[in-house]
Amino acid sequence: MPDRLAVDTRLHYVSEGDSASGKLLLFLHGFPELAYSWRKVMPLLAAQGFWCVAVDLPGYGQSPPPNSAKYDVAVQRSNNEAVNYDDDVKPWCRAHTAHLLATFVNTICNAHGRKAKVDCLVGHDMGSPQGGAFALLYPELIERVILMSAPWTGIQPLADGESPDLPRLEAQANCFGKDFAKDLEPRDGEQDVVKVLRALAHSGHKHYQHHYCEPNAASTLACKGESPITFEHALRCYYYLKSGHSWMAPRPLESWDSSVLKSLPGYYLLPPGCATMQDYLAAMIRSPNHKDELSLEAMESAMSSWFTKDEIQVYLRAYTQTGFQSSLNYYRSMTSTLDKIVLAQAMPKDSNGQLTMPLLFIAGSHDWGVYQQPGALQTMKDNGAQCVLIDGAGHWVQQEKPGEVVDAILKFIQ
Repeated sequence: MPDRLAVDTRLHYVSEGDSASGKLLLFLHGFPELAYSWRKVMPLLAAQGFWCVAVDLPGYGQSPPPNSAKYDVAVQRSNNEAVNYDDDVKPWCRAHTAHLLATFVNTICNAHGRKAKVDCLVGHDMGSPQGGAFALLYPELIERVILMSAPWTGIQPLADGESPDLPRLEAQANCFGKDFAKDLEPRDGEQDVVKVLRALAHSGHKHYQHHYCEPNAASTLACKGESPITFEHALRCYYYLKSGHSWMAPRPLESWDSSVLKSLPGYYLLPPGCATMQDYLAAMIRSPNHKDELSLEAMESAMSSWFTKDEIQVYLRAYTQTGFQSSLNYYRSMTSTLDKIVLAQAMPKDSNGQLTMPLLFIAGSHDWGVYQQPGALQTMKDNGAQCVLIDGAGHWVQQEKPGEVVDAILKFIQ
């Protein structure tokens, strides 16, 4: 796939297909992923006449972070682009990243003499809430939407007379992770994960989004320091446990009660004794019940049809170079009330917080991500979304079962 840089936005992207006449399909990846994660579906769709473009989200891979001066074409900055934990997280709010994506679409379409229009936006995992927000704020750019592996239920509009204290909310968003005693004050009527974080913490559990807000998350995910496992073994295990190979069969959860959420697998709810994702993965790898299955060699063999040793090296190199802090700042932003308020303020005046274009949800039948937000999938269906579950696939559905995913995309588009 050709590598390119959209000059007016500095976003890195890869593309396949006919840019002159093919309908534009725009792909947004998840965490911990890259534009490269669409490598298996894009050639298949390009062969059907589509122009397929996959972008590294801002702050992932070769795209500068959302707070970079590089997004201002009038600014030339050569200093280090590294993201620090103490950087303000507001640039990672979806209203801002959606603006960067809208600018990107206009840039690449203008460069190819096309009308700025995405015939289908496809977002996986973190790309699902990012894609949902993009389509919500810029409906004139998006014809239809496919969200994958992470249900998205829309945004609660501002109530009449609601006047949020944005400086206070921004301060809360920046300190959450350092001081969990300070609540993020979820808005009335929202089923937000921050409501149950403290209850879970009291029982020794830690939600992964809670952990990803902590100052040490970026370094431990990269297995820096005195790590009990290598970065390659940890990343391979993380992908394996969330794939269709895993023994952890998913099921719907009936409520947001903390006792119900304890049914989530350990990569979504870290068990007592595991302070970090690294701790959990190391414990699983060393477990007498699973150590043979989770050896590096065994997992490489089991995943060889869709995630080879050469392919995982692409991710290892990218995250070794960039680190994880920028990608984790998406979680720090999205667990905050700030992100939701800023997004609600940016919505079109007549919006009810729901997408108005045709919407399809695709996921693997063996993916716990479908159910980690109790009731979210049913809410999508109630709001008119179509749903396709790919038999035998896990969380990385577009990599595990690319042919079936392409079939679902084509049926929805055509």
